Amino acid sequence: MADHLKTELVVSALKMVIGRGRNIAKGIYLHSDRGGQLTAEDFRNVLNQVEIEQSMSRKGDCYDNAPCESWFGKLKTEWIYPNGIYETRREAELSIIESIEMF
Repeated sequence: MADHLKTELVVSALKMVIGRGRNIAKGIYLHSDRGGQLTAEDFRNVLNQVEIEQSMSRKGDCYDNAPCESWFGKLKTEWIYPNGIYETRREAELSIIESIEMF
């Protein structure tokens, strides 16, 4: 999490997953929308290094990304909103990490 939407944020998140030693199977796809961070050369270079194919939503078709948007909706309604307002960004980060790692 960060207070910006720069490419370095998604590059760092991708590297974190790769660095955790997770076995990334050959031929795996990463699906995303067409956000500038996810189409940036730096991000695509990391994908290429670990042989991950990128799949993107079609332009103007919100249904392509529906499963991801649904997941974010559930995170908000089942975890974030019931916990109330976070006092700090760090508190929010730790809470969201807890939710993701727990489930």
